[in-house]
Parts: sequence; structure tokens; C-alpha cells
Amino acid sequence: MPEQSDVFFRDMMALATSPECLGKQLLDGGEVMLLDYRPNSTYTRSHIEGAWNLSVPGILLRRLKRGKVAFKCLIHGDEGKEMFVRKSRSVPVVLYDDGSTDVNANSDSPFVLLLKKLQEEGCRATYLKGGFNCFKEQYPPLCVTQQDDNSDSDSGSITDLGFDNLKIDACHETDSETPLDNRYPVEILPYLFLGSKQDSENLELLHKLGIKCILNVTPNIPNCFESNGLKYMQIPVPDHWSQNLAKFFPEAIEFIDEARKVNHGILVHCLAGVSRSVTVTVAYLMQKLCLTLNDAYDFVKKRKNNISPNFNFMGQLLEFEQQLRDSPCRGGDCSCSKEGRRLCMSPDPVLQSLVPSAALSSSSSTSSSASSWEQTPETSSRKIEFNFTVDS
Repeated sequence: MPEQSDVFFRDMMALATSPECLGKQLLDGGEVMLLDYRPNSTYTRSHIEGAWNLSVPGILLRRLKRGKVAFKCLIHGDEGKEMFVRKSRSVPVVLYDDGSTDVNANSDSPFVLLLKKLQEEGCRATYLKGGFNCFKEQYPPLCVTQQDDNSDSDSGSITDLGFDNLKIDACHETDSETPLDNRYPVEILPYLFLGSKQDSENLELLHKLGIKCILNVTPNIPNCFESNGLKYMQIPVPDHWSQNLAKFFPEAIEFIDEARKVNHGILVHCLAGVSRSVTVTVAYLMQKLCLTLNDAYDFVKKRKNNISPNFNFMGQLLEFEQQLRDSPCRGGDCSCSKEGRRLCMSPDPVLQSLVPSAALSSSSSTSSSASSWEQTPETSSRKIEFNFTVDS
């Protein structure tokens, strides 16, 4: 009886498409859907004509393995997603990278996972043996090559912005995605709490925590306590990959900071407290504490380890990181106050001095004593007392 690895090898080798076979099919006008699994910058410089680029950050790998995300969500751009939905089950699908020849050499690689998932979704999927490099050598006329470095590449170049380097441990979590027993909002900073719909409906708890402002990141959860004097801001965004949450970042960050400046606690919540509210909280930390996305995400995850922003929101955070990096407010050339601009991207030195640098470092340690404080009725019932020197 053949060993399992031998069976796998023969099965996967049977899924290989040679450059000659693909080239003939394209030259004959045959229809095929090409998926390019390479960094966006590499794809932009040169790719097989008609190919669509895939973006597969580490955070999605575990979700993809468990069937928690549709394959179309990995394809760059709405047009590519729509094309995949229309044609992926009616025409051959060919996946390629730079130069894969022996997929059995690394059967746990993301490339092989993608191939398996295409098959599971009913696609007639194969991979291009030898990858793009081999194909381009034989069929350069069938490849699109960018002649200069000033190409108008898609602003959503997620791979180039470093998504794959995020310390999210996407493939090393526990199997269960059951929400933790977070009976109380999680304290991110002494005035900033992250929670759920349930937390937002508990007036007694809100009072105990000194929360007087609520940022509601849902379109349909009511603002329950406006008549009780609580101040609300609502961001009407569903938790869906098509939604643009980033356009609300400036106003949301300002709302959170206004609460801090008047010594009010603020709760940021969505439905479950794991995606939309986390995205806004991470954006706030990135801007005000001058953190990278990696560090801000890690900072929140150490305090609430069941966070799970959807893929599109993570992409928006990456773009926000790039905006912060490119902003003159970060380079010592900020002129917002002189020009009367209300929404400034400068970090806040007061907040930076508040949070110890050790707490901001992205440590691989999972020590609960170092990463979070365990919330109990006693710790959660304390009133927040914090005093900041607020610049006028």
C-alpha cells in the first residue's frame, strides 16, 4: 500500500499545468482564470496577461483552513472578485507563483493550501509548473511588463505594506473561536475600554467604570442611555469585507480623545467586540501612541486575545499606517494648528508618556501577568482616576 505522502505527491503532481499547455491554451483563445500568488509589487512589474493578484496575509490562513472566509476575498480588487464568482466554476483556474515545481516539497505551504481550497470550492484548479519565471522565459509576449517604476499600482498593496509580518499567530491559536468569558469591558488604556453590545447595555457597569462616552461601531444597535447623560458617537458600518471603516477613523479618534481630555471613560463597542470596535481601537493607538500596526494590534491582543478584525478592515489599517508614516505631522513639519486643521495625525506625547515603553513592545511572551490584568467584579467596579495635562 503506498504511503500517504506518495499518494499526496501523485495527486498534486496531477494538478500541474505545464507552461507549454497554458501557453497553447492562451494562444488558441481558450478561456482560463489565472491567479497570481506573488507580492503585489512583483505582480505590478510583470505578470501573465489577464491574471488576478492574490493577497493572502497570515491572519487569513487559519480562517481559510477552517472555511471561515470565501476564496474570492483573497483576490485583489472588486473586478477580480466578481470575475472569480462568475467564471471560477466554468473555466479552468491556474494558480501560479514565482517558480513552484514540486508542491510536495512543502505540503503545508500557503500555496498548496490555496490550491486545495480552490478544489474544495468546486474549481478545476491546477498550478503552473515552474511558475511565472518559467512561463515568461517561453512566452514573453503573453506577459505584461511594466516599463517604469512609476506605475499606478493599486493602493491596496497589502503584501507590500508588510501584512505577512504581522505578529498575529494566525496559525497557532487554539482551535476554539468561542468568545472568552469577557463579562466586563477590557481596559486598553486607563480611560479606554473595548467591549460588546452586552457591555453597552449595562448602565450600572458603565457607571462603575466611569464610562460617560460610548463609540458605537454598528448600524443597528441602539444608543441606550442618551437620556441618562451618556455621550454617543455612532459609526453605521456592518462587519462586512465591502465596508469602508477607515473613512471614520479621524472622527472616531477625535471622539475618543475628547473623552480623555475631560477625564471621561469611553467604551468602544460593536456587536461582539472582536472586529469593528477592535479596528477603531487599533487605529487610535497607532495614531496617538505612534505605534506600528503590528505593535498596536499586539497591544490590544495581549489584553483581549479573541480579537478578529475582518480581512478588509486589516487592509484599511495597513493603508492607515502608510498614511501616518507619510504624514508631515509625523516628520516634524506639522502645520495643523497654524492652518486651523482640526484632525491632526500627530502622536500625543502625553499619552506616550502615560504608557510604559515596555508595555508597547511587541513581545512574544504570553505571560498573563505581563499581558493583561484579569478582570473581576472588584477590578472592574473601580472608578477610573486619571489626570492628564492637556495642552491648550
